[in-house]
Amino acid sequence: MDNLHWRERNIIELLLKHEKLKTTDIIGSTDMCKVTALKYLSRLRKGGVIDYEMIGPTKLWYVMDKGIDQNPNRGRGQKRVFELLRDFEEITGVKANVIITSKGVALALDDPKLNAIQG
Repeated sequence: MDNLHWRERNIIELLLKHEKLKTTDIIGSTDMCKVTALKYLSRLRKGGVIDYEMIGPTKLWYVMDKGIDQNPNRGRGQKRVFELLRDFEEITGVKANVIITSKGVALALDDPKLNAIQG
């Protein structure tokens, strides 16, 4: 990612912050015209840093795993998840375990009351 244009870096930072964004959201948040934004989105996609999924006529852009691994701010989101988990445990008194996979995040609750109901 060292050889990226500053506008490409802006797009990547924006996508890392929001996970998935529509093209129009990227254009509005980066103060680029549509043609310029599409140029940089296309370059990043060809470079294998970002990709999109089609939802009807809308493209939802996201950073691919390869691009995330090269980002120095990668752990910031994970840190926030664990902070929220700690807060949850303090407020409810229920121990929760986080299960993170490539398909998403799940919570496994360790609550004696729930175990008595299930058992």
